[in-house]
Amino acid sequence: MRKTEILSFNSSNFFTEKAGITGLKRKDLAELSKQLTTARQSLKKALADGSVGYLSMPERRKDLRVSLDMAQQVSRKFKTLIVLGIGGSDLGARMLIRALKPAKGGLDVRFLGANTDPEEIADLLTEVDLKRTAINIVSKSGDTIEPMSAFLFLRDRLIKKVGRQKHAAQVIA
Repeated sequence: MRKTEILSFNSSNFFTEKAGITGLKRKDLAELSKQLTTARQSLKKALADGSVGYLSMPERRKDLRVSLDMAQQVSRKFKTLIVLGIGGSDLGARMLIRALKPAKGGLDVRFLGANTDPEEIADLLTEVDLKRTAINIVSKSGDTIEPMSAFLFLRDRLIKKVGRQKHAAQVIA
């Protein structure tokens, strides 16, 4: 049985010989190829040592189960979830919420941390019941200043509302 190609790639018109000055120079492609080889090797190494585990997430069913269980627990126990993150840690969660459109009457998800405006934080605190609110701080390094400053402020308010012993049960990190 003959193997059929699903995808073919023809680069003959990319180069300056055919495309003129807007084309790609073969020597530039050769240099890029070296850089891509180096990048591919770095990525393979990172995959092997586990430092870029997000690439294997679709295969990690146990992590999905843990995430689903956590989501169910949070939605049962709390009315509001405040997500503190910046950059991708904020935008990724926002994208998921918009794409998946949570059920009506479900958890009220609020985003804070990308903006540490005191008025925005004060407004949020007038709109939520901290006794029924979970706080999810999202940071790859754990020391990103914007979400950490918002978290420390909210943590202080949470402790005043529910007590030092109980507040940790409302924090997801």
